[in-house]
Amino acid sequence: MIEFKGQCGHSIRARDEDAGKTVRCSYCGRECQVPEGEDDAFDSLFGDVEKTGVFDPAATKAGAAQRRSRSGGSRSKPRRKSGDFDPFAVVVKMGAVAVVIIVIAIGWTYGQKGVAYVKNQLQSTPTPAPTPKPTSAPRSGDSRSGGSGLVAPKLPTGQSGIYVCSVPPDAMVYLLSEKDVKGSILTNESADIKRKTNAQVTVNPGRYRVAVALPVSTRELMGQPGYRKLRHDIEDRLSKPADVSGFFLPDGSAVEARLIRDEWYLVRTYEDVVVFKNEWSGVTALFLPRLDVRQLLDFLPTRSSYSFNTIDIKEELGFYDVPSTDQDLVMSALRRVGKIVYRKDARLPYQEFTIRLSKGTLKRTVVKD
Repeated sequence: MIEFKGQCGHSIRARDEDAGKTVRCSYCGRECQVPEGEDDAFDSLFGDVEKTGVFDPAATKAGAAQRRSRSGGSRSKPRRKSGDFDPFAVVVKMGAVAVVIIVIAIGWTYGQKGVAYVKNQLQSTPTPAPTPKPTSAPRSGDSRSGGSGLVAPKLPTGQSGIYVCSVPPDAMVYLLSEKDVKGSILTNESADIKRKTNAQVTVNPGRYRVAVALPVSTRELMGQPGYRKLRHDIEDRLSKPADVSGFFLPDGSAVEARLIRDEWYLVRTYEDVVVFKNEWSGVTALFLPRLDVRQLLDFLPTRSSYSFNTIDIKEELGFYDVPSTDQDLVMSALRRVGKIVYRKDARLPYQEFTIRLSKGTLKRTVVKD
């Protein structure tokens, strides 16, 4: 239905199909044209105002009611039919797609940075070494029951003999068997003279006397504290032998100054050296002054000639009351020459520690001064 106001102000109702046609007002009898839309209704309304010069509120309300009736009683926009083109929906979808693309791009960029960071960390961080399995304490030498003994020079196996060395080196070695015991070993024509110490002397099993003779003019002796005075005292005696044991470390053998072939020598003589079949015995003559073990190391060769089980030897030294502060010093001497004479206090007797040539074990002897 179309409802509009006539010229008299009364409401006129007409059918929708009469839009644009002329109808007669039932109140005043005038003919009025049925409007075709809201604009026509407003035009007729404003036309009435222009014609009469009077604004009629009732007529305005009637016109508003007429417009609401034509729009279905609501001011909302007419619904769009399905299938019609909706530009707003297209814009919304395109915006959503753009947002998704941006999110993916940002995620991929930071993902690549994260991968690169992890790679850099893996490359810069060193791979931790595998945790080693628990093992026994490190040892120098062989098993706990023994060590290598003399390793430089290497003694031949299956032979019998005596390895003779001295500190300082390069002394003469006089060897006399038990059968030839008459007279002095230094004057006995039967004595086997071996020039130079730190050498192997192959002999048959048995008992021997060994003398080691070192010239008093040996350069290493001249560097020992107090030795120059001792040498003057020796040479002032002319041809008389002299016992100079009080100057040198005691090792169970006396130290004599003897004139041999018009030259003065310091001589150590070792009695009853036993040689077993297929074994080696050792003689080490130390021409060293009575100094502290720390000072003695300065007069020993720097090269290590002996190898042994460090833990075993250290335990043995502790058993013999060598202080822990001196044990490493004593072992350093044993590595170099295989023998050292030591005492921790002047009121105590000297102890001689020797490494056995073939077994690397420790032999200890109390030395009477």
